[in-house]
Amino acid sequence: MLVDQTNREGLRETSEQYVLLQVMRYAIQDRLGGFMNDVERQYKNQKVDLSDAQTQVTRLEDRARTAIRQLKRLTPPEGDEAISDIEQTLIEFSEFAARARLRIAQVEQESRQMVEMAGVGLMVEVVAHELARASENALVALADLKGDDVPARLRAQFNTLRAEMKSVSKRVRVLDPLSVSGRQRAEVFAFDQAIRDAIDAHDAQFLRHKIKVDLDMPDRPLRVRAVKGMMVQILENLISNAVYWLDMRRAREPSFKPVIKIGLTGSPPTMTFEDNGRGIAIENRDQVFKMFFSLKDTKRRRGLGLYIARDAAEYHDGTLTLDQEPNPETGRLHQFVLELPASSEQ
Repeated sequence: MLVDQTNREGLRETSEQYVLLQVMRYAIQDRLGGFMNDVERQYKNQKVDLSDAQTQVTRLEDRARTAIRQLKRLTPPEGDEAISDIEQTLIEFSEFAARARLRIAQVEQESRQMVEMAGVGLMVEVVAHELARASENALVALADLKGDDVPARLRAQFNTLRAEMKSVSKRVRVLDPLSVSGRQRAEVFAFDQAIRDAIDAHDAQFLRHKIKVDLDMPDRPLRVRAVKGMMVQILENLISNAVYWLDMRRAREPSFKPVIKIGLTGSPPTMTFEDNGRGIAIENRDQVFKMFFSLKDTKRRRGLGLYIARDAAEYHDGTLTLDQEPNPETGRLHQFVLELPASSEQ
């Protein structure tokens, strides 16, 4: 009963397709994912200290070599072959230990980069969409310059073109701290300014979608030590989700006025992010952070944004949660809370 879509981009939406997705989600996300999360929590603070392991292995190798030298003195000539075998085994063990230490380090790095690259991929997709849209608008603006009344309209058309290009420039600059190398560098920066920069980069988008943004920033710069790219990634994912759901509500309610509110306080550094869209059902408070969980339509569904955002928060020993107090109007949850450890404030 599972049938391809005509464009071969997935299965047609049927009851059987829905059941298949639920079974796969249960097996991979709930069972396997839950098990791996339990193991990670259990061993999070018990990671192998590779420098200590190196010292211990070296000490054992030295003891083995000392023992072999003593065996050589005590063993008759006919036992030389056996001693040589032991020495060869020791050499092979030493080489294996060296390769194992290298591989452990590589695996830890690769696992972190997989999540980071997924986050960058989502952002590239968003910016690519903005770039395509801005380029198309730029072409329309240039085409309009062919009319007989060019001198009178020239300034307006170029202003449009300049605004589009400025928007793209801002969005592309956002990608710099989102590069893998950028994401892994902790630095001291003004968190409030990073939020303002991210919002400025979305000015054109907010204008198109008629979204008002209310910022409640501290009077003085709130400086934190963190990986700036990860903080930007968290905010970008929250903005992307908010725009989607605000559009959904505005399409159904013509008089609806979409609003995003972002607040920032210190001691400890805490950012709140909320919108007046449809909100999240209370029973999905934890589900929305799980990998591949999404309530968007099938064309926009990824289910990775909030998972990556929470991973970035936990990388800093912080938390990203949904405020558990429901909105009185909708009875649903609307506010995300990012809290960094107090030690990160500078």
